[in-house]
Amino acid sequence: MDRLYFADTGGYIWRVDMKTNVDVSDGGDASLTLNAQITQFADLGAEAAGGTTSDGDRRKFFYEPDTALRLTNGVPKLTISIGSGYRTHPMDTGDEDRFYVLLDENIYQAPGSGFTTITESDLMTVTELRSSGKGSILNVAGKRGWYYPLQLNGEKALATSLTFLDKVLFTTFAMADEHGVASVVEVCEPAVNTSRAYVLDLLTGQPVINLDRETEVAGEGDTATITETKDDFLVAGFNEILDTPQLIFSKLTDSSGGTCTVDSCQQSVSIRIGKLDIPIVDSGNSGGNADSGFSGSVDLTEILPRLYWRDEDISGSQKLEGADSSD
Repeated sequence: MDRLYFADTGGYIWRVDMKTNVDVSDGGDASLTLNAQITQFADLGAEAAGGTTSDGDRRKFFYEPDTALRLTNGVPKLTISIGSGYRTHPMDTGDEDRFYVLLDENIYQAPGSGFTTITESDLMTVTELRSSGKGSILNVAGKRGWYYPLQLNGEKALATSLTFLDKVLFTTFAMADEHGVASVVEVCEPAVNTSRAYVLDLLTGQPVINLDRETEVAGEGDTATITETKDDFLVAGFNEILDTPQLIFSKLTDSSGGTCTVDSCQQSVSIRIGKLDIPIVDSGNSGGNADSGFSGSVDLTEILPRLYWRDEDISGSQKLEGADSSD
């Protein structure tokens, strides 16, 4: 059974299950039957969420949902991530936009008659999730996801998010300066705006990367300790709307950066956003590795499938016995 998800400008997320049946039971020509079921998966507009906006409008989705399938203790889990934002009016400040991470429990079958549409009452805020002591949203009974309120003046998500190695990355645009102070419209002066790039753990909502690459040193000499602070976001642009974060795969190398060998071969990725001179995430600011936790890692070495082949010169090989040798 095939499936697709889409969202609309009414604040709804829809799921479509498509099933194709081929019948050849009568021994004649095959007959093809196409069946589809559409389900209102989520209703996250402002009215349905119990919130109101100054213009009475609903939250809008202009970009496709970002889906990810993962295994948790051998059990498959499917997440749908999406941010709201009025794309045709990016300077609008009337809506309270959100970034959502939702769980779909019906992974290998269509939703049944008992399915209920997800609303914000089924979700936790990121603050509630972080302080719950439960860790992952999967450990919270009765909740079907979490959301991050976009709190700056007119802050909204205007691109599709990216889910990678248990991290969800998304960008926002806001009518505020780099310190979060709301911009003031002046005569003959453009309004100040900034774009942010967020990197959060997909299931806990926690920050997992030292995005600004700053460290704090306490003490001196041999007793000095270096502390890295993990950040929710980084200011990644001014006067521009950022697109979806992009994955850049590195070359295969050995542990010292040289040519990959049989005994030593590794690969990592970097993630770039906008016009930043350096990646927002790479091996230089991701403290973890694939063994200590995927969400803090960009190391692919231990998780990608291995492919093997043999280079062999067969130009001088013997023809099979009995083969025609007249040529």
